[in-house]
Amino acid sequence: MTEQLFIPELKSRTNPMLKNNEKIENKEDNTFLSSLALEVDDIFFSLRKADQIVRRELNILVNQKNQVLKKTLITPINEDKFKKIVLELPPHQILVDEYIVYMLENQNNSIFRLIKEYNEYLEQRNQEIESEDFITLINIDEKLVHYIRQLGAMIYHLNIHLNLLTVLLKNASVVAETQHIAIRESQKVVTDYMVNEWGEQPDDVRFLEITVEEPYAIVTWSIEDLRGDAILLRKEGYWQLMNISSGMFGLKDFDHADVPFDVAQRMLRLHHQKLGY
Repeated sequence: MTEQLFIPELKSRTNPMLKNNEKIENKEDNTFLSSLALEVDDIFFSLRKADQIVRRELNILVNQKNQVLKKTLITPINEDKFKKIVLELPPHQILVDEYIVYMLENQNNSIFRLIKEYNEYLEQRNQEIESEDFITLINIDEKLVHYIRQLGAMIYHLNIHLNLLTVLLKNASVVAETQHIAIRESQKVVTDYMVNEWGEQPDDVRFLEITVEEPYAIVTWSIEDLRGDAILLRKEGYWQLMNISSGMFGLKDFDHADVPFDVAQRMLRLHHQKLGY
């Protein structure tokens, strides 16, 4: 069993430059997702505008109201741009959602096929409105209402999905950033102790594994053939070294460092799994 050591207080704070670098990396990781979200918004507003125009048009034609029929052309959806963004989206950024999989992969009723057919009817409508063939125009407008309703439902679901995914990725990025910073800071605390107290060279210190569960951390280190563990505690924003030894720590060592039993048990189990024990 290892002994509780008297350790001078060693502290480390977050490096502001490191935080900035992490934010830049997270921003780059979300580029594809942001592009898709913007495109989905554009499609949503395009469909809403088209719905208003077509329904007003149908109301005038079917009810034969004495109103001037405006020859308003509707811009098609950019199918190629939307499809390109979706296909370039990394698979891990699409959650497992049966409806999302259906709308993207179903050959007979995929969102890509619906957009293509919607655009074809839009082209026909724009031609008929110019030629003032109102009987044919009514039939085309009724089909467009159907496509707008189907596409609207898909885009609405996709928008909700993207909002959820954005929140999850943001939270995951915060957790990953916090873990990464904690690992670097704990490495520095252990290295500084070995340099100042043991006379070791910084480049000789190696870290085999680090497990963090705020406000605690366990570090497995090595110097040439020597190997051991260290326990750290974050207190008032600083990482402090609580115990260090050239042996493998067990639950009693965590108890000596005043780490709660359930936390120590959970951390040790995970730490040993990562080390392959």
